[in-house]
Amino acid sequence: DTSASQPLPKADKKKASASKAAAAAATRLAAAIREGNAAAVEEACSAAEAAGVDADKVDAARIKAVMFAVQEELRAARKSEDPAWIDQACRRARDAGVDAPEIEAARAESRKLYARADLAAAVQCADMEIVEEACQLAKEAGLAEAELSKARSDAKAARSREESAKEAAKEAATASH
Repeated sequence: DTSASQPLPKADKKKASASKAAAAAATRLAAAIREGNAAAVEEACSAAEAAGVDADKVDAARIKAVMFAVQEELRAARKSEDPAWIDQACRRARDAGVDAPEIEAARAESRKLYARADLAAAVQCADMEIVEEACQLAKEAGLAEAELSKARSDAKAARSREESAKEAAKEAATASH
């Protein structure tokens, strides 16, 4: 039999080459998914698509790329300590199907950041009723008792300085008459 020694026809060579390219692209795609980097997965998806990898595999990988991207955004938002960004990232993560515990942890952090900002604003106004209300909300958001005690103490000190300044102004006005 001489068929084993005959070269493959051009069409068969192209098919074999395309099959190898698709297999290599599929391997790169799987590696990018294991890496968990959204940009790498998306790049590998484009290459896999061009190489003729099964469309269902590419689509599934693109869904994972979106998941990785929103998880990356959620981590960046948490690191920024910007509660509005954290809330937006949580919504996108929920829509993309990120695990609920990861989202809930970010939401809890956002609530603490908002509560801390409200508490700081309440301390600035030095109205103890407002400070106590802010402390209650901050406690519900999970701020530590030490932080609440410091806010109360700072508000009392601000109130005392404010009263001293008013008293000094009153005495100066009386002395000038």
